[in-house]
Amino acid sequence: MVVDEKVNSTKRPKRWSNPYIDKLSTLPSIILGSDDRELSAEDLKTLQARCVSAPALIVELGCGSGAHLIERALQKPEHLHVGIELRFKRVVRTAEKAAESGVKNLLVLRTSSDFISDLFSAESISTLYINFPDPWHKRRWRKHRMLSEESLARLHALLQPGGQISFKTDHREYFEEVVSAAHAAGLFSIDAVSLNLHGSELVSANVLTEFERLFLSQRLPIHLLQLRKNP
Repeated sequence: MVVDEKVNSTKRPKRWSNPYIDKLSTLPSIILGSDDRELSAEDLKTLQARCVSAPALIVELGCGSGAHLIERALQKPEHLHVGIELRFKRVVRTAEKAAESGVKNLLVLRTSSDFISDLFSAESISTLYINFPDPWHKRRWRKHRMLSEESLARLHALLQPGGQISFKTDHREYFEEVVSAAHAAGLFSIDAVSLNLHGSELVSANVLTEFERLFLSQRLPIHLLQLRKNP
């Protein structure tokens, strides 16, 4: 018996491909990175050159779709602003919005924040923003949290003398854990701490993020912690 292969063959579904991967190369003056989690040697060289030539380096870990990063870059056009983001769509959208805004002092690194110590030199960052990182709220997940006493020590080494960390979250337990870790580390002085940023005087200098707008619409309090590297 002859089997008709066309009739009996089953079509395999096409493997889904993220369309934003191909868009990473469309804005090479803003985006560094590829579909690999780590930056290439060429990208690292470009990053280093931009950092060395800038009078100050501002870094945001998990910059999302770029609203906060772009606004900060517009406020201080003389400083280099670098956002680190792993998700392809968010990287591309940040770069597109930066280009639309005419921002020239901004880079987006498509990589993981876990590699920050490999990306920047010791005592090179003047301000580090960490806005609404995943709280990993279940107890067994907490080891994945971005901020801990150990990670604060690593970030401390990257900050310039007097450099600052600004941390915002809507998660009360996570916030209190970070405040305790900062005290335990003994490496920072606390410039500001608030359990209700938008009900305090500190809000005058605040720049909203996408998540922050969402949480405010849900009437959730925003917590702020600002740390400064001890001499």
